[in-house]
Amino acid sequence: MQNNTPSFLAEVADQLYAKHVHHMDELTIAFPNKRTGQVFKQCLAAQVTKPIWSPQILTIEALVEQLSHLSIAPTFTLVFELYQTFQVLQPNKEPFERFYVWGAMLLQDFDVLDKYLIKADQLFANLSKQKELELSYEYLTKAQKAAIRSFWKSFDQRLSTHQRDFLQLWKLLPQVYKQFRERLLAQRIGYEGLCYRIVCDTLEQGMLALKHQRLALVGFNALHTAEEKLFAWLKTQIPTDFYWDIDAYYMEDERQEAGYYLRAHQHKPYFQQSFVRPFPERIQDPAKNIKLFAVATEVGQAQVIGAQLQALIEEQGAQFQPSQTAIVLANEALLLPMLHALPTSIQQVSTTLGYPLRNTAIYQLLEHLLALQVATSQAACPPDYLPTQAVTTILSHPHVRHCDEALAQQTISHLQKSSPIYTFLFPRISAFTIHQLRVYEF
Repeated sequence: MQNNTPSFLAEVADQLYAKHVHHMDELTIAFPNKRTGQVFKQCLAAQVTKPIWSPQILTIEALVEQLSHLSIAPTFTLVFELYQTFQVLQPNKEPFERFYVWGAMLLQDFDVLDKYLIKADQLFANLSKQKELELSYEYLTKAQKAAIRSFWKSFDQRLSTHQRDFLQLWKLLPQVYKQFRERLLAQRIGYEGLCYRIVCDTLEQGMLALKHQRLALVGFNALHTAEEKLFAWLKTQIPTDFYWDIDAYYMEDERQEAGYYLRAHQHKPYFQQSFVRPFPERIQDPAKNIKLFAVATEVGQAQVIGAQLQALIEEQGAQFQPSQTAIVLANEALLLPMLHALPTSIQQVSTTLGYPLRNTAIYQLLEHLLALQVATSQAACPPDYLPTQAVTTILSHPHVRHCDEALAQQTISHLQKSSPIYTFLFPRISAFTIHQLRVYEF
């Protein structure tokens, strides 16, 4: 049974078109992510009856980039800059590849710190002393103070080497944050949290300039401190409308977690007017047909969905709309099985899940080559020889077989028939392709 209730984005497109039809070129619409903006464009196109200028549609990340005059850099670049900062403040011989893992974690901490407008020197302060805890952190609850005391309790007596290293790093972090920030600002780059921090600092100074004339913020829910501060400020500067994806099911029932932040927003003065009652009742719309299936395995779920989707296509025929059909997976690992299980008649699929690099053929080939290197480094492997099993695995890889399918299969068959433990290979020339290899075994 089809649900004819307009979607949230379709309703927003209808309202914005009716309100701004004569000045759509002056309107900027910000969404939490790119995908929402793309779907909104389709909804807006369905409303348009005559040629008009399109509004500017962008993500909140792009809007904050514009306001901060910074460019959000890739994670690898940011972690490298953080590594360079550490090398200046505390030179050591730790290689970058070892630093990367915990450096990326620290970068996430800095991002949260900035989004919630927390001062670095307060966050990374040494809370080991009871007096400092009571005087400087009186706003903490008893449970929070107890947790902090428990954490620092083992540091009161003799310190182990790891504890001393930890304390040294902990005391260094405020300097790291400060110099890391200066390093990024000098290059006009940053991470998302830093962009928010710069925007909030600038608006507090009364120096934040806007190039937008009208603004609509659509589809937001939980807001961090900097985001909410920016939204409240925008409301006072230019005509700004907020559109929340609300439903009576979770707005009027405090037990529903989906409405936790939205219920709080509706009481804030700068958001109050955007919550219009009565709330939509899409969730409790009776026009639903729900079926449950028992499946033994996770992969079996994909097979069942594929079969049900095929049945739906045959039932609805030309009326079937792929864009109105959503498949929600409980496990991201089911993405590939689900793609393989889709009916062949479906030519295009839009997914919010990224294709895992681990599942690509080139990643698997690199893993095989690394395993080969590990195997040849073992003491049992004779010099200049390779383990036959590792060689067979590499020759079976599609990227390698493609070089010479016939020779690859012939070589694999020969190795499997003679079953040598180790194989001696040498290239006729330096390039690594199958037809350039001779095989000897013992």
